Amino acid sequence: MEDKQNLRLFSQGAFYNLWGLAFVLIFIFLFQIVFSYLSLAISALVYGQSLAEVRQLINAPDGSALSINIYRLSNFIAFTGSMLLPALLFAFINKIPASQIAGWNKPVRLSQILQALAMVVLSIVCVNWLTDWFRHIHWPQTLHYLAEKLDSGRQDTMGTLLDMQTPGELMLCLFLAGLLPAFTEELLFRGILQRIFFRITGKAGTSIFLQATVFALLHLSFYELPAIFLMGIMFGIVTYATGTTWYSVIMHFLFNATSIVLHYFSLRHFEKTGITGAYDDFILPGFYAAFCAIPLFWLLLNWLRIRAKNNTSHE
Repeated sequence: MEDKQNLRLFSQGAFYNLWGLAFVLIFIFLFQIVFSYLSLAISALVYGQSLAEVRQLINAPDGSALSINIYRLSNFIAFTGSMLLPALLFAFINKIPASQIAGWNKPVRLSQILQALAMVVLSIVCVNWLTDWFRHIHWPQTLHYLAEKLDSGRQDTMGTLLDMQTPGELMLCLFLAGLLPAFTEELLFRGILQRIFFRITGKAGTSIFLQATVFALLHLSFYELPAIFLMGIMFGIVTYATGTTWYSVIMHFLFNATSIVLHYFSLRHFEKTGITGAYDDFILPGFYAAFCAIPLFWLLLNWLRIRAKNNTSHE
C-alpha cells in the first residue's frame, strides 16, 4: 500500500521525465560554474584577500592554515551549490519535500543497518583492490596521460581538503568530505535521478545502471571509475529494495569516513616516522577481494529478496 501511495505521489511530479533529467544535469553543470566563481568571491570576502590571491591559494596551495581554510570554504560552497541546490530546486518544482524524495520519512530497521554495515566492510576490500588493479593496466599513452592528470588533480584536492592536524579538524573533514556528500549525493543520485530513470525506462535494473553511470562519471576519477560505478550500483539496489536512502546514506558516509580516518592516522604516523601513506593504501591481495565478493553478492541478492517480499505483502 505504501509503495502504491508513493508511486501516485511521484507520478504527479511534472519533471519525472526527460525534461526533469535535462533540468537536473544542466543545473549541475551550470551551478558548478556559477558557484566555483561565487566560492572565490565569498572566500575573498571572508578572509580579506583579493580574488587573485584566493585563486592562487586554491590553484597552488602552500600548506598554510589560510590556504587550507580557503580551500575548505570554497569547496563547501561549490559542492553545496552544484549538488544540493539542483536537488532542492527539483523538489521545489515538483512540490514534493526533499525528505520524501529521499525516503527519509520512512523508519529504519536495525537488522538492515547491520546488513548495510557488513556490506561496507566487504566492499571496501573489493573496491580498493579493483581500483589498484585498474590503475596498473597498461593504458594507451594518451589515455594514461589524461588518467594521471585527473588522478593528480583529485589527489591535490583531497590532500589539501584533508590536511588535518587536530581531532577538531578531523571532525570538520568528516562533515565536509563524509557526511555532507553522503546526504547530498544520495538525495540527488538515488533519490532523484534513479526515480527519473525508472519513470523513463520502466525498468529498475536500467535505472540503477544509469544513475550509477552518472554517479561515477561526475566524480572525474578515471582509476576509481569502476569502483565508484559498483558503489553506485550497490547504493541503488539498497535504495530500490527499501524505498529509502537512509541505508545508502549510512553506507556512503562510512565509505568516506573510513578513508578520512585512515588518512588522518597516516598524517599522524608521518609526523612521527616520516613515512607517508602508512594507512592510506588499504589493499589486500585479489584472493581476499574475491573471497569478500561472494558474501557481498549474497547480501545484494538478499536486499532484492526484501524488495520482492515487500511487494508480495502489499498485493
